[in-house]
Parts: sequence; C-alpha cells; structure tokens
Amino acid sequence: MSLVQKKDIYHNSNYQFFEESSSILARAENTLKTKREQVEQAKYELELTEMDVLSKYKQHVSYDFTFNPSILEKAWTWYCMINKNKDKEGNPIDKRKKYEEKERFNWVLDELERQFGKKDIKITDILQFAYGIAYEIMFTTSGYSFQLTVPVVQNVQLREYLNYGPEIFKLKLYWERIESCFDCIGSTFEENELKDILDDWLAKQEEKE
Repeated sequence: MSLVQKKDIYHNSNYQFFEESSSILARAENTLKTKREQVEQAKYELELTEMDVLSKYKQHVSYDFTFNPSILEKAWTWYCMINKNKDKEGNPIDKRKKYEEKERFNWVLDELERQFGKKDIKITDILQFAYGIAYEIMFTTSGYSFQLTVPVVQNVQLREYLNYGPEIFKLKLYWERIESCFDCIGSTFEENELKDILDDWLAKQEEKE
C-alpha cells in the first residue's frame, strides 16, 4: 500500500468519526433544547396555577364588618390624628366635632371587646403592615399586651403569598413577650375562634403561675 493510500484511509476514517460526533452532539443539543422548552412550559403552568390559587383565596376568604379594610383604615387614620393632635387637613382636632374616623376607631374597640369577651381592652397602636396588605392592632387586656394582625385580603400579591403561604390570609394573634418582640399564639380563618385562642393562652399563663 502506498503512502497516499494510507493517507486517504486516515482522512476517510477521521471524516467518518467527525460525522458521527457531529450527529451525537446535534442530538444532545436537541435533547437539551427540548428539556429547556419543557421546563419553561412547566414554569408557565406553575405560575398560572399559583395565580389561580391566589385568586381562589381572594374569592373565598373575607372577614366581617369588624375587620373590613375601610373600617380599619379610618380607625388607623384616627389613631394617627390623635397622636399628632391634628385632623387630615392639618388643623387642630376639635373635641366638639364629630369625626367619622373616631367613630370607626370606637367601633373597632367595641368589636374587639365583643370578639374577645373582654371589657378592659385598650388599643395602644394601629399600624399598616407592608404597604397595606394587613393592619396590626396593638391592644392590652388581662395585664398583657397583644397584637392582632388582620389581612387585607384583596391587597395580597403573589409575591407575598409565595413568601408566607396561606398564613398571609389568616387572622393572627401575637403576645408581646418583651417590648417590640412578639410570639404568635394562634392563627385562624374564623373570627369566632379568636376568643378561644386568647382564653387558652391566658389559661396556660395562669397554670404557670
């Protein structure tokens, strides 16, 4: 066999190897592309499902007039007003004048007393949480300080739902263990369960004493 023939065989073999390798790599790339497309489709379907679940929470979770967002907003506004001793226009509060915000604040106080079955409740603060996705009502009763977090269901966005899960839609009761440090003592979708949550916790404190 001549040297030229040997070179031709070598080149032909190398070309065959190149063709086989190219085919393998092309199939691998196609497989990868298909998998990526499947992942993107799965992500899209997951996002649709998450949005659907969020929508269902907004449709099926609501709280009665006591914790209506518009009521709580006016109660919160009144608390801000009395702290500054100024109305919404910046004028000094007129004690002779009737303010709708004050009426709503008193309504919330009365309803807290009714919900928890306590007559010594005193509201010490009302705060908006995370740009209005919830209101935090600080109050005292039975010698302890508590925080009731009331979600504004319609304001909850997908990001908050994914971060906090179903708890973002629940009423949550906290005990102020030390100043500005709160421990959750219960959460519920049912307003009429708040009294039981508080009573059970108070009973446990009595047992400890």
